[in-house]
Amino acid sequence: MMMDRTLSRLQALRARAVDLWWQGSASQRVYLALWLVYLFCYPFAVVGIAFNVHANFSMAWAGSFLLFVEGALAVCWLGQQYGWLRGGLLALIIAVGAASGETLGVLTGWPFGPYRYTAILLPQLPGGVPLPVIGAWLLVMVAAVATARALSPRAPRALLIALATGLGVALDVILEPVAVHIVGYWRWLATGPYYGIPTMNFVGWAVLCAIFAAIMLSFRTASTQQATIVLTTAGVWLYLLTAMMFGVIALTHHLPLAALVGCVAVLALSARLVRAPAIIRDR
Repeated sequence: MMMDRTLSRLQALRARAVDLWWQGSASQRVYLALWLVYLFCYPFAVVGIAFNVHANFSMAWAGSFLLFVEGALAVCWLGQQYGWLRGGLLALIIAVGAASGETLGVLTGWPFGPYRYTAILLPQLPGGVPLPVIGAWLLVMVAAVATARALSPRAPRALLIALATGLGVALDVILEPVAVHIVGYWRWLATGPYYGIPTMNFVGWAVLCAIFAAIMLSFRTASTQQATIVLTTAGVWLYLLTAMMFGVIALTHHLPLAALVGCVAVLALSARLVRAPAIIRDR
């Protein structure tokens, strides 16, 4: 029964995507095109990192490229959901806030703990923070807020903020060990009980996620009810696909706790969302 409902919703989403391509605006077509690029790159990224499959040419650019695509997806999502003026403002707030927080973290060790980025992700901003990391923050916040709204569409704003914060931190719990120990995007200069990652990192993540979620949920959406359903569904899929990617990589590289969190997140969210209301009402 659950599989039938999931397939039914996927088929409905595919039909809406086809309608969007032929009848949508230019910005909607760009958004759909970005999704196609993301879905094309996704299996290569998962298989390549999870099973150490390497091309015969340099793929040093691939991680940065995928994060740029994810960031662009998030910006387009915000534009479609809130209108391009408010959505652009939200994207700017998250980007500047994330860049400021990351730069402060690299230079002072606060609020995440002491760490340094390696030279893998490019280009790097002044202060040593790679620009693609800003795309990752945009992705996490869009995915977390969309999933929170899908899980509890009628919840009060305070509860949605708390839920989005928890979802954002859960993604970091899954991806952090992979980013540090497998792909080497950054390295910690302190240690902690969870794969050598300082506990302070997750506290810092919670603070920033809560701030960004509160700002996003204070803006009223500009999309129609049907568009809101499609966008919310797309945001949920971004969350699930991200959790699955890092969960699979964690599993194949013997990071069982991270893999377990990823598995629980995907299964629990999938089970809950299959039973979620079909209409995601604008708050």
